[in-house]
Amino acid sequence: MELECLDMSGTAGEEHANLYIRGVNEGASAAEIDAQEILDVLDVFEEDGVRIYLVGFLEGIEDRQVEQIEEYEMLEASVAFVVHESSVFCPRRIGGHAAGLDRECAQRPEHGNRSSHRG
Repeated sequence: MELECLDMSGTAGEEHANLYIRGVNEGASAAEIDAQEILDVLDVFEEDGVRIYLVGFLEGIEDRQVEQIEEYEMLEASVAFVVHESSVFCPRRIGGHAAGLDRECAQRPEHGNRSSHRG
């Protein structure tokens, strides 16, 4: 990626902010650091510019990792919910007290779609 020379009419703070954001974006996109690119940043923006770019790059990597962890946690939670829902216990009718549950269980495929249970 070619080094884009920032508008030199801007303040040093704006230039550094742009370098930082560029670093965050490249780190988050899993781009690899190119040594020549770092040298180009060093030539144009000196040590402070390189430091700010690298801090942004590292924070972009961290942001990507946090997003991946959150994605895995959501996936894990959805799988746990499916497993929990499939392990619901259906009691058999005892003296007619669980008749409603008995009918509901009879309709579930894991109970063979029986129309009645014997208690």
